[in-house]
Amino acid sequence: MISLSQLIAAAEKVECANAVSVPAADLPTAKTTRLKVGTISGYRTAPASDQKKQISGTSAEKLTLSPAQAMKVNAWVRTDMRKARSFLTKSQQARFKTGD
Repeated sequence: MISLSQLIAAAEKVECANAVSVPAADLPTAKTTRLKVGTISGYRTAPASDQKKQISGTSAEKLTLSPAQAMKVNAWVRTDMRKARSFLTKSQQARFKTGD
């Protein structure tokens, strides 16, 4: 696992961020040379009803998905079916294709 300071250093190295937001408890370890550092505020987990919003009305709705699968399939099911299918097992893919 990568530490927060390693992650920030990597982001700075490849110049993929202008700022980082961290929990207040991690602020002392969030040292940067050029990135703006702030605290996370107002973050909340989305309600369970939002977790499968895009899946509703598709054949994926009938599948038993792990929470991680549901999140990833939900993210892609309306815009990239191939990518959405890539997060399913072979048997789930077969059911997804036929809509059973």
